[in-house]
Amino acid sequence: MKMRIGLFLLCAALALSPVAHAENGAIKGAFGFWFGETLDTSGKAPVFRGDNGVRAYAVESPPSPYGAFSRYTVYVTEDDRIYEIAGDGRMDSSSACIDELLFMTEVVAAKYPGAARLASEGTLIRRTVLRKGHNLVEIVCLDEDIAIRYRDDGVLTRPLDARLAKGAQEGRPAETRERDTSGL
Repeated sequence: MKMRIGLFLLCAALALSPVAHAENGAIKGAFGFWFGETLDTSGKAPVFRGDNGVRAYAVESPPSPYGAFSRYTVYVTEDDRIYEIAGDGRMDSSSACIDELLFMTEVVAAKYPGAARLASEGTLIRRTVLRKGHNLVEIVCLDEDIAIRYRDDGVLTRPLDARLAKGAQEGRPAETRERDTSGL
């Protein structure tokens, strides 16, 4: 009987954990913002505006903040769908920054099992990238400054894929076939 209760409690704990809710370990977003969701930008001025309609907005209070970050930025497509979420902060020292980077790397890697991990280390900068499918998490430590970026490249490419498919249906050649890609 004790074994069954213990097994039940273990299963309940796993079912309620963030790892279990990561839907096949897919990177879905951060700080309470989710890729592909629409951000209400009414009355807000972007802190960045790109040529292709993408914009970035500073967020004062995200739904789920993290203690190491004091600034948050959400990047949206031309139709206000979220494709990148960033947090930035400053640590007390460069060694504290590196410790936080290593801690966050382990937490994120556990949350998204199977993500490919790339780490690089230089004199002033340390960087870890975890990629799973078209989504990635990049954690950077530069001296005392720490930053994390969650990005869904699929949110950006889906509109292009739809335009290419529509062009093919209409008998027009795909945009990428008209380009000389030999230099790539």
